[in-house]
Amino acid sequence: MTGVEGGTIMADGQSLSSVPAAQIAHTFTVPALGINIPVPATPTKGKPEIVKATFVAKKAGSFPWFCEAPCGTGPTGFGGPMATPGWMQGTLTVSGS
Repeated sequence: MTGVEGGTIMADGQSLSSVPAAQIAHTFTVPALGINIPVPATPTKGKPEIVKATFVAKKAGSFPWFCEAPCGTGPTGFGGPMATPGWMQGTLTVSGS
């Protein structure tokens, strides 16, 4: 998914509503909360870029999150870190207010 859903994203000082598929390095995706934050790749290798995402979780609970960009090992890119809990997947815990 290339569009920002359920939040906002600022990359290198620019507000983005989507990131072209070929330029996505990672995503922060929480389907149960309707959140998809695509993280753009750094345009210059070795030069850091600041990416800031903001979202509001509309309900409390524990929700699985994962990266949808195939950046891991193996023929499909979904091996290694992509299949390791805590690296490219995990649980987002939202406390009630």
